[in-house]
Amino acid sequence: TASLEAVRDVHSAKLEALYEEQCEVLGVRTQRIRLTDQEQAYDRMIPTMKYKFYSDEYTAAAAQVNQFVPADQRARGLAGTEIAWSIDGSRSILDIYNLIRAEYGNVTTNSTDWKFAYVVTPDTPDIDLEMIAANILAMERAGLVEVSRR
Repeated sequence: TASLEAVRDVHSAKLEALYEEQCEVLGVRTQRIRLTDQEQAYDRMIPTMKYKFYSDEYTAAAAQVNQFVPADQRARGLAGTEIAWSIDGSRSILDIYNLIRAEYGNVTTNSTDWKFAYVVTPDTPDIDLEMIAANILAMERAGLVEVSRR
């Protein structure tokens, strides 16, 4: 993990330098990305799993989650499983969204054309913050997780 973090930090510094250089070339000021009000709210919400995975309690609560998620907000493909796996009691809903989007944004799996492959396509929908939040809040309503506010 430490070596991956070191590589991440080097690439992040390179990207920052490139951004500043491009701004200078274009004659514009650099700007920091600011979270929207919605992103800030989800950044303060920390879900914690109440039960061990695959315990009887977990299985019973997980079976109820979809009744609390609007059909158009249900997690697609493997993203639903990844949401549950990403809940560790320290990550916010925004952190979990960023993790899931990095892995599954515009990714198609299990289609006829791309069977058994992870392929980024413009035809595959991106992962939406509201979708991730709706699924986690449904998990809370089903009694699977507790969501604390910081």
